[in-house]
Amino acid sequence: MFEWIIKHQRLFSLGMGSLLLIIALGLFFWTNESALSKEERLAQANIARMQARTEGANHTQSVHASATLDTFYEGRDKQMQYLLIIMIIGGIGFLGFGFFKKS
Repeated sequence: MFEWIIKHQRLFSLGMGSLLLIIALGLFFWTNESALSKEERLAQANIARMQARTEGANHTQSVHASATLDTFYEGRDKQMQYLLIIMIIGGIGFLGFGFFKKS
């Protein structure tokens, strides 16, 4: 396997670079939330608050739970942004290595 990679180094690097860029592009559009999904998340939080009020639960607990979920979503979004940046840089690096041949 390793001999094949050494023998076809240019093809391997071009394939890996293309694959990384395609996956990064797909992840970008998959994780990029539309305004509709943000509104849906806000509506779900409002429904949870209303249900908590009708069940007699403390209002501050539901507000705290929605704030915790918001911080979780923000952290997840930042992690995905960093992952996408690393994948794009890696893809460009592999493509550059495949196109620029050593003299």
